[in-house]
Amino acid sequence: MHRVSWYKRDLVIGILLGIIGGFCSFSISAAEPLENLDGELLHTQLVKTAITYDYFNQRCRGVRASTNASAVNRLLIQKYRLTLNNFIKQYIASDAEKVQIQLKNDLYRQIADLDGCQSARDKGLESSIKSDYRQLFEKVEDSSWFPVMD
Repeated sequence: MHRVSWYKRDLVIGILLGIIGGFCSFSISAAEPLENLDGELLHTQLVKTAITYDYFNQRCRGVRASTNASAVNRLLIQKYRLTLNNFIKQYIASDAEKVQIQLKNDLYRQIADLDGCQSARDKGLESSIKSDYRQLFEKVEDSSWFPVMD
């Protein structure tokens, strides 16, 4: 019963965000090739990809731990003394929870469009997200960019 209420809440928020539109477009893939990303865009894409990868693992593998987002959080703290949520609030949108819900809804919609988890895996969605995450993480580790906080 409790899980259903969370699901309904997330679904309603996702629908409202979709109707309202207006705030940033969140896509799983980068607007430009990963090789060309740097600075703020690189870091933003890593954060989105890590969250998306964790939601894929939750939805299709039953893994509840957010290991990828936690790894990015540790990296951001070590490099910049900045948490994942604070990065989201500073560079993506002021409400970190809405960003995460939007990313989850976008992914779940994409999985549904691919006819479920197994089909999504067969069509390369999981391997694509995993590959993007690893490539982005390595680039951020080596990045010389430093966030400017307001």
